[in-house]
Amino acid sequence: MLSFIFPPGGYCYLCGDAAGGPRAPLCRRCRGLLAFRTPRCRVCRRSLIRPGGDGPPAGRRCRHCLVLPPPYMGVTAAGTYTGLLRWAVGRFKGAGETWLVHVLGALLAEALAADGLRADVVVPVPGEPRRLRRRGYNPPALLAGFVARRLGLPLYEALSRRPGPPQARLTQRDRWLHSAGVYRVRAGVRLDGARILLLDDVITTGATLAACTRLLLGAGAAYVWCAAAADTPRRT
Repeated sequence: MLSFIFPPGGYCYLCGDAAGGPRAPLCRRCRGLLAFRTPRCRVCRRSLIRPGGDGPPAGRRCRHCLVLPPPYMGVTAAGTYTGLLRWAVGRFKGAGETWLVHVLGALLAEALAADGLRADVVVPVPGEPRRLRRRGYNPPALLAGFVARRLGLPLYEALSRRPGPPQARLTQRDRWLHSAGVYRVRAGVRLDGARILLLDDVITTGATLAACTRLLLGAGAAYVWCAAAADTPRRT
C-alpha cells in the first residue's frame, strides 16, 4: 500500500519532487527544512540556542551541563523541534500518520552515522499503557525499529512504563519528578556491558531520557547514547 501511495522511484515523500530513492526519501529542499540544526552542547550534545535566538559559538555548554551533566553519553537528533520537522513529528505522534517513520527514521539514521555512533542494541522509550491502547502504536518503538533495521542492530524492549499522565501535560519540574518513578526495567533483562542506543520521538526537558538511562546503566549497560527525531534547543 505504501509503495502505491509513495512510488519507490526516487520521489520525495513530502513534496513529490525528485529524491534519492528509498534510503534517501526526501528532496534536497525538504531535507534542508526538516534537518535544520543549531550548534550543540559539547557535553550532552543537545541543541543550543541563546536567549535572543541566535546560535551560540561552537564548544559551549548548556546551562544544565554547567550544573549537572546528564547520565547518558550524548544525544543525536534528526533536527531541531521547529518548523516542518515539528509538523512531521506531530503528525507521526498524534495523527496516526505512521508512514512518516520512513522520513524521520532515514534522517535520524543518517545523523547517527554522521556522529559515528557505536552501539550494540536499540532500546525504545516505552509508551504509557492507556495511551498506547488508544493510539494503537508507540511512536518511539516504531522509530526505534526502523533505525535498528537501517543500522543492522537488534531491537530490545528492555523498559516498561506504568500508567500515568503524559509528560506533555506536566510542568518542567513535574516532568523530572514524574519520570524518576514511572519507568521500570523489565523482569529478566540483562545488558551485560552492552552499548545502548535509547530512542525517543522528541526530546524536551530530557527528564525521560535521564530516568531511562539510569535504569539501563543499573541493569548493566556500558553506556547509553540517546537519539530522537527532534530535539528542543537548550539555552546557554
